Amino acid sequence: LEAQLKAVNRTETPWVIVAGHRPMYSADITSGCGNLQKDLDGLFNKYGVDVHLAGHMHSTEVSSPVSNYKAVDMDRVTVDVANGTTAIAMKNVTAPVHVVVGTLGAIQVESFMKPTPEWSLFRNGTLFDDAYGFATLDASKTALAFKFLKQRDNSTLWSLTMQK
Repeated sequence: LEAQLKAVNRTETPWVIVAGHRPMYSADITSGCGNLQKDLDGLFNKYGVDVHLAGHMHSTEVSSPVSNYKAVDMDRVTVDVANGTTAIAMKNVTAPVHVVVGTLGAIQVESFMKPTPEWSLFRNGTLFDDAYGFATLDASKTALAFKFLKQRDNSTLWSLTMQK
């Protein structure tokens, strides 16, 4: 993985998204990421990974830019909530953002951390109808735009826009 990340030409590939099964960061205390955070956090920061996309949890969650369990660049992040939709925008962030979309499986009773960690910007579990759905991604050289669409009516539960 390190060799692949090191070889990325950021002029040709402005965004690096690493996908995996288990999340490195999840506010669900049953996440059990094992050594992922310990083994990969420094590597993702060193090579400028923009997004870590995971599932496994039966929930959806969006983190702030985060490193070593600390939110960073919060002055470059805005979160707006209106009409049941959370819109998150980020510009020129310097640490990976972690997106969990594990919402097509069985209903689970999530046990979210209390209080909510500062790096957890949005979270919702499958115990609640709103969390069933899927995410879309549109990308250009300067922007990534994720949307989580609810299965029942295709309305947006959350969106994440990242700009460089």
